[in-house]
Amino acid sequence: GSKKFRVLFHKGTIVWDNERPPSEQQTLPLENVISVQHNYIRNTHPSEERIVDPNYFTIHYAKTDKEKKWKYQSLTLRHSDHLQVSSWKNALQIYEKFGKPLFNIAGVDVTVNVSQRKNQICDFVLNHNLDMFDSIVCVGGDGTVSELFNGLVRRECRILGVDADDIEQDLPKPKIPIGIIPVFIGGSTDTIVYCLHGTTDPTTAVLNIIFGETLGLDLVSVYDESNLLRLYASVLSYGYLGDVAYHSDKYRWMGPNRYNY
Repeated sequence: GSKKFRVLFHKGTIVWDNERPPSEQQTLPLENVISVQHNYIRNTHPSEERIVDPNYFTIHYAKTDKEKKWKYQSLTLRHSDHLQVSSWKNALQIYEKFGKPLFNIAGVDVTVNVSQRKNQICDFVLNHNLDMFDSIVCVGGDGTVSELFNGLVRRECRILGVDADDIEQDLPKPKIPIGIIPVFIGGSTDTIVYCLHGTTDPTTAVLNIIFGETLGLDLVSVYDESNLLRLYASVLSYGYLGDVAYHSDKYRWMGPNRYNY
């Protein structure tokens, strides 16, 4: 039936409970999720093209009963604000909707890797052979882009024998171009892609990648007494703003609203 829930995502677990007493809290570890699917607006005629309903999506998952038998379950979530619904969806769905169809039309061969932890993107580009790729594209906000170019610059340093931690050294430019597909709704921030394209529209970003349009991006390096700490392209903050950004990361499921929490 239709009920009002409070839904949280905390430490790899989806938690939902009745909006009002009595409490019937349920939890779902992320590893038990089978898939997340769009819901569609009901067509009035079978020949009509299916249209995604922006206010709904369904989580398919499995759980064990008292006899330790696995059972299939599903949970359909709805919110009157489609922006909030979009904040619950991940970057893979953005790619499937906006990137994959156009890349297929253009004949672009794509290998998809889904990151599941902080700094995984940086580790991937540092430790994998990228010779087979003409470009690397990320789907996400400024933090995702930052992981990518931090990994690529350090990779280039390793290849050329440049000590990245030596502040007197000029850091080399990565040779492989990167593309950015913004999450555009419910993500953190998309200021880098906005500066590049003048919009956070994902279709515009995908088409620029297909056309091979390139534009330089200035990076700033930050060091302590002995090490390269980080490269950044948009904002470096410390003090109050830095504390807000750092401590709000565990509330990433809230989208941009986490900064006001």
